[in-house]
Amino acid sequence: MTTITFKLEDEFKDAFDSFCSASGITMTNALNMFVHSVVREQRVPFEIAPAYILPENMEKALAESMDIASGKKDFRGFKSAKDMRAAMDAEDSYNVNA
Repeated sequence: MTTITFKLEDEFKDAFDSFCSASGITMTNALNMFVHSVVREQRVPFEIAPAYILPENMEKALAESMDIASGKKDFRGFKSAKDMRAAMDAEDSYNVNA
């Protein structure tokens, strides 16, 4: 058995916890069911589509990508997932909402 830690916005965590409680399962049970389904079916058990990108964020994301491409804004990349995780955990981590 292993433990996995990830970051999630408070409002989504609270809503997910409420859903799980109403369904009679724990969040751990729900996430385990998701992982088992992915492994068994070798696919994500729902469609991932651009429709999940909120339109109000799209314009900001496009403008930011244009600024990065033109050199107006620095892009902070990472050499590994471990480096990215360390930056996310650090108090001075990169804030994509800035």
